[in-house]
Amino acid sequence: GQMMRVLLVAWGFPPSRASGVHRAVAITRWLAANGHDVEVLTADRGFFEISTGVDLPLEASLPPEVSVTRVNFPNIQDPIINRWPRRRAARQRKWPAGQEQRIREIFPERFYPGWRDRLVGAAHRLQRSQGFDLVIATGNPYVGYTVANALQTVSGVPYLMDDRDSFLYSVYTGELQPQAARIRPWWESLAARAAEVWFVNPPIADLYRRDYPGLAHKIKVVENGWDSDYLDPTDLDGTRTTGATFGYIGTLNARFPLEPMLDGWEAARTTGLPENAELRIIGGLGYRHQPKKQRKLLRNAQAITLAGSVPKPDIAAAYAQCDALVFSREGGALVTSSKIYEYMATGLPIAAVIPSDHDSRRVLGNYPRAHIGHAGDPNAWQKVLLAAYQDARANDAATNKRAREWGAQFRRDLILAPALDSLLDQLQPQQSR
Repeated sequence: GQMMRVLLVAWGFPPSRASGVHRAVAITRWLAANGHDVEVLTADRGFFEISTGVDLPLEASLPPEVSVTRVNFPNIQDPIINRWPRRRAARQRKWPAGQEQRIREIFPERFYPGWRDRLVGAAHRLQRSQGFDLVIATGNPYVGYTVANALQTVSGVPYLMDDRDSFLYSVYTGELQPQAARIRPWWESLAARAAEVWFVNPPIADLYRRDYPGLAHKIKVVENGWDSDYLDPTDLDGTRTTGATFGYIGTLNARFPLEPMLDGWEAARTTGLPENAELRIIGGLGYRHQPKKQRKLLRNAQAITLAGSVPKPDIAAAYAQCDALVFSREGGALVTSSKIYEYMATGLPIAAVIPSDHDSRRVLGNYPRAHIGHAGDPNAWQKVLLAAYQDARANDAATNKRAREWGAQFRRDLILAPALDSLLDQLQPQQSR
């Protein structure tokens, strides 16, 4: 197909360390590698420095031909007092709540809608100079969808809604979001006019197809995956250490079920793991601030190393320190967790304790080195840690090969390529420029 000019609207983009960044980067990379012009519309660096934290090597790894426009994000929770308006300084406690109320009237979302007018203005300016053939808006936050809406209304540009979470339903309960009455008209009109609507797993997509059968033909599942730009599993060969280093790699967020994991770790250490067993937590604690309860739990735990966060381009070195990996996640049938794909790519044993209906079981269940326990079972962690240790010690070459082969099918570019190809192909005939 011919070269397309694409605008990607992604609040989470490097140098941000937030979770959705890697999907936006992978879409950008694929488009650039396939000869399309990409312009990214995202938030300012200063905002990421004080909110999500930054990964500068990840930003440096972006294709040089990708153009990024940064639109200042009005942060109503700005912690830097020197920047506060006088009104806020005078009413410290009440000011953010008042602002929150005011911006919710712009768009049904917390914190982000104050960004909308600047964002839409920037998009119209770029549209005048570049003339986009497609807008890809990725959420959450969903305020980026308003750009797609505006450019189609004014200039007729087709758009893709890429939903990494779920705008209308809670992924934790499957129920409608508390703001659903206000979200629904937005979602319905956006989805009706979108070229396609993407979701990250089959259960979420099925929920939307059930409630919107008329839109079912537009709804696609485009899963997350692992990024082969940053991880070559063969680099991990021959780097095994002692057989007893377990790794948890990723951010420990406030919802992470840490206490049962640490209890199970203590139990496994006293019943079968060797003296030198170590649990390495490679990643930050929380995004904005470390949850106090977690800090306290980790301070009192034995044989645990907090290794700190690692830039994405160094992720292979982090996996090379581990003999087995540890996975846990809250949520249920609508939550997969993007980390699980990268874990499986390594071919390492995975000790996992997850709720019985959790969607990560759909992909992890067929992984040859998965040792899975039920979140409700008090001995689950002890059992899976000991099983993963035995697996790591045996380190059977054939099992390792089968595990890598299973993981390889979830390479992110292999998942994105057919989906983006088919989208761009169907938009091709509409080009009159």
